[in-house]
Amino acid sequence: MESVALGVIVALAASALFNTGLLIEARRTRLISPEEASGAIALFRRLVKDRMWLFGVSLDVIALPLHAVALLLAPVTVVQPTLAAGLLILLAAGRRSGHAATRREAGGVLAVIAGVTGVALLAPERTAEDGGVLALGLTLGVLGVVIAATALVARRRGLGPGASSAAAMIAAGLAYSLSSVELKLMSNELAASAWLAALGWLAAVVLTDGFGLAREMQSLQRRPATQVGPMIFALPVIVPVLLAPLLFGEDWAATPGGGLPLGLSVLAAATGAAVLAGSPMVAAATPSAKR
Repeated sequence: MESVALGVIVALAASALFNTGLLIEARRTRLISPEEASGAIALFRRLVKDRMWLFGVSLDVIALPLHAVALLLAPVTVVQPTLAAGLLILLAAGRRSGHAATRREAGGVLAVIAGVTGVALLAPERTAEDGGVLALGLTLGVLGVVIAATALVARRRGLGPGASSAAAMIAAGLAYSLSSVELKLMSNELAASAWLAALGWLAAVVLTDGFGLAREMQSLQRRPATQVGPMIFALPVIVPVLLAPLLFGEDWAATPGGGLPLGLSVLAAATGAAVLAGSPMVAAATPSAKR
């Protein structure tokens, strides 16, 4: 239990860095209209010249090893919902912009706090195992195909900006979900001192996160953060946690109440994350690009 508590603390630190980075990245992205830079590649070319945007990305880079350490200490079922707590930083930033908190935000905060507390107290045993080559291959393959399909739709200009930005938003959320699964696999290899395999998974994490970031910035150009936020925050909580029993042997049935209280805690954290990410206060902190 001590390692789980420490894992929660490290995950909170990672989440704080991730969300501070998002705050900076979104505000700098807002300065570039779709007319100035259409498409992910053109947008990236503009952003990599922006020092403040690069600073925001550097916070993401620092948060990545902290996320990995958290997964070394605590199960996926605990770490992923805990990452949602960083949304409180965006909420505070929105409040400083003059937006008053409503019952919606208060409910979201309570749901995140209750959910994170619940998963920390009801956590299943952390494992350093995986579900086997077949389960991993099928899961990663399906996720990869869905991400690729949504990314292709995002590049189809003939569908219109609404459909393409929606596809980019979904692709970003799923890419971050896949990245968390890959990071867990990397932590398993580190625990087994399989350094070469761990390095390979690290490369996969960096590539997947880079892809997700490109799609996230593309979606933020045309959609408000109230629409993009729930997707990029809720999916990385829900997808890896649902896959954890299958891929990593995290036994929910062995937890109190046969896993029901744990499942409700995960649901509370994910719901709270979606509510907060879609709130006007968070939108004020992470504005979308000029239309």
